[in-house]
Amino acid sequence: MGNRVFIPTTIQIKSIFDVTNFEMKVIKRIARQSFGHNIDFSSKSDVLILYHGPELIGFMGIELWDVGVSRCDNDHPDSEYAFVYNFAISPPFRNKGFGKKMLRYMINHVKNDCNRIQLMVDNDNPDAERLYKKCGFRKHCEVGERYVYIMDW
Repeated sequence: MGNRVFIPTTIQIKSIFDVTNFEMKVIKRIARQSFGHNIDFSSKSDVLILYHGPELIGFMGIELWDVGVSRCDNDHPDSEYAFVYNFAISPPFRNKGFGKKMLRYMINHVKNDCNRIQLMVDNDNPDAERLYKKCGFRKHCEVGERYVYIMDW
């Protein structure tokens, strides 16, 4: 057996205004690979950025939403909640535990600020659905061709 080299993985949380131009270029490249188009982040967003060694390999937008605002009809949360969006891992790093690591980090980051996390996933993305279910999310409703997943505590 050969020696395995340990490569540290780090996650940084930044205001969208603190994301560097270089980081945004890499994020947009991964977004095009993952989603087929460019993405934007709200000016109210924090961005989780995942590094594997010096390489940026994943990202996720997080925003606190107001009481009563929801993506689902007849669902009006009674407190602020975290909305997760634009979540992607670079294709060569998928199915290696990095997505789960980012989700768990995000959950720990927001759990004192709200009592719900909500995210959306295209209904033709079973890999993402499996990941969300493994991390404790449950399917809440369907909006067009997307599912809304939530986690309450």
